[in-house]
Amino acid sequence: MNNLNSTKNNFIDSTYKFLESIKYSDNQYQFVKQGLTKHGSELKLGTACFGLKINYILGNLNNEATTLQASEYLNSFQKSIQGYPKNSFIDEAYLNYFRAANLKVALKHKAKELIAGAKFKPPYSKSDYLKKSIRAESKQAISTLIQIGGKNSKPYLEFPNTKDLIVEFLNLQNWNSPWDAGAQFSGICLFSSTQDILNRDELSTSLKDYISKIVNPRNGFYYSGSVKNQSQLVNGSMKVISGLEWLEAPIHYPEKLIDSTLKVKPNSEGCDLVDIVYVLYQCSLQTTYRKKDIRDYFIEVLNIIQLHQHSQGGFSYYLNKSQTHYYGVNVSKGFDEPDLHGTTLLIWAASMIFNFINTSDDTLKVLKT
Repeated sequence: MNNLNSTKNNFIDSTYKFLESIKYSDNQYQFVKQGLTKHGSELKLGTACFGLKINYILGNLNNEATTLQASEYLNSFQKSIQGYPKNSFIDEAYLNYFRAANLKVALKHKAKELIAGAKFKPPYSKSDYLKKSIRAESKQAISTLIQIGGKNSKPYLEFPNTKDLIVEFLNLQNWNSPWDAGAQFSGICLFSSTQDILNRDELSTSLKDYISKIVNPRNGFYYSGSVKNQSQLVNGSMKVISGLEWLEAPIHYPEKLIDSTLKVKPNSEGCDLVDIVYVLYQCSLQTTYRKKDIRDYFIEVLNIIQLHQHSQGGFSYYLNKSQTHYYGVNVSKGFDEPDLHGTTLLIWAASMIFNFINTSDDTLKVLKT
């Protein structure tokens, strides 16, 4: 890759082109252009968050009126529905899908998305899955609001909000499956850091104390037991570090984590690519260790991202295939086309890479997730 500025500008133009092609009204986007399913066309909250995140990365949210309108739209999804935390962000089309869908079909896809095939405690159920999904969408909506300069209009307070409840909740997670456990940790970090609560400092200390017992001092990854899948270790550490970022807490062993992560060959899926870039990028903010090696690694990742790029603009989550599911809902037919989820992740990964390579260049903004 000879001309990084040309590559960056190409990615920006490509993302603009795709975003315009799937936008159908203010703050409303489609997952894909061609292979959209009926259920995919009905979901609104997730696509709004993705669209706003992309616009933030591209620097398009400098207009106060636009930001206010976007905040009001996201806040319209806050609801209090029995069985879920008060003032959760809920797309009712999402709940309707699971009320009507065949459970076996829904569960087929959710395992990879949330728990990567691991058994989690207590035993897995449809109710558990929906609660996790609604919590994850609430986290995404709140983080998006804060990213664009807004906030949730109603308080979201029904999460583990004492030291004892935090320990109890995190002990229930399976840290042998660090992607899911890390995501639960990250969620509490965001909620405790962004909501108006009196014991914020106490919760922050409890979360930092807990995760300091999970980190492995030999390799810097956050997990327990034996995890053979290296990508799972990177994915889990990404989630934990995103939580530490909300707590404004340092990564425990950034240099060892850099060593460990650089040994992992980047996979081609969108989540794996952004996770590995995020871990290295965040570590590089704390140390100058192995800067050249990280740069060389990032160039390799940029080459992979280019393989995901499409002539009609945007990027696909998989190589030559769009993302087909969103929290268990079949949203696309998996055609060889760009998709909103893949484009969000890969332009975010690119933003971190270009900011790492040239720290004085803020053409692309970096998300806080």
